[in-house]
Amino acid sequence: MKDLICSSAKDIIEQLKEYNRTLYVQEDLDGNVDCQHIWMPEAEPDRKYLRLAAVESVTEKASIAAFEIEPSTSPTNILVLRAIKEDIENDLRNAESELSGFATRSIMRTFVYFDISEFTTYQPVQQLLINKSLMNLVNAQHFKSLCNHSASSYDDLETSICIGDGFIYVFKKVISALYFAAVLGVMLEKKVSRNELPVKYHFRQGIHYGGVYRFYDQDRKGWNYIGDGINGAARIFESIEKSVDDVIYLSEECRSKLVAIKGDEAEIYPTPDLIKAMINRGRISDKHGKKWRRYELLSMNAFAHPYTE
Repeated sequence: MKDLICSSAKDIIEQLKEYNRTLYVQEDLDGNVDCQHIWMPEAEPDRKYLRLAAVESVTEKASIAAFEIEPSTSPTNILVLRAIKEDIENDLRNAESELSGFATRSIMRTFVYFDISEFTTYQPVQQLLINKSLMNLVNAQHFKSLCNHSASSYDDLETSICIGDGFIYVFKKVISALYFAAVLGVMLEKKVSRNELPVKYHFRQGIHYGGVYRFYDQDRKGWNYIGDGINGAARIFESIEKSVDDVIYLSEECRSKLVAIKGDEAEIYPTPDLIKAMINRGRISDKHGKKWRRYELLSMNAFAHPYTE
């Protein structure tokens, strides 16, 4: 049995990445976290180190807080300095910490599901050029500066995931996701009109705000997600009529998040402009029978900025 010594959260994260392990924590409905299960019970406790109970898999049972833990078969022990025990547990109580991404902690995220219309009708080399041009656009400094508007920030973009015929963009704040989607929609329409793209294409975007679990994707070397947030964005996108292009639909959860803002916070969030740019498109049932209330975001109305580039 090999012992791996960790003296910081960063050390622990590197070992969890290397051996694809998860820290099991219990979280109640109020977000309170119990960290007792991350430590192995020792018959003869070591005075200097604690052994981390990093598991290979956690199987969801009757509820989100009830799990069956499968024992690790790893030939390694992850040992943590006892002196940093409290720091590690406090880190796990913060849902936004990097270490919490390697634990069974739920977080709220906004997902922008960006689909390239009729992608399969393009030749493979055209598909490559489309995806590359889209990546270049959203990573350009000019685009980033346009997204940094009032309370919206490009830095809220946590990651992007290529799904072949489009991308999923993941945001920490609803408002940043909506401005990103609106700016992207306007920029693409203008570039298509001006013949500034290597291949002309159109798009559809679906946006949803909801809870997810993060996990480290070893193949992508970055975060991936499971849960209502990412699934809901797909359901909103799928509800858009296939004959319609260059549109942005968002869920009721996204709109409600903006409408709920009040007090001093409302003064720095330009929500009236965003809300006025939304049209209620009614309810629709997805393939599982769940009803979704959808709103169309008119990108040209959502973002009052002189697009002269």
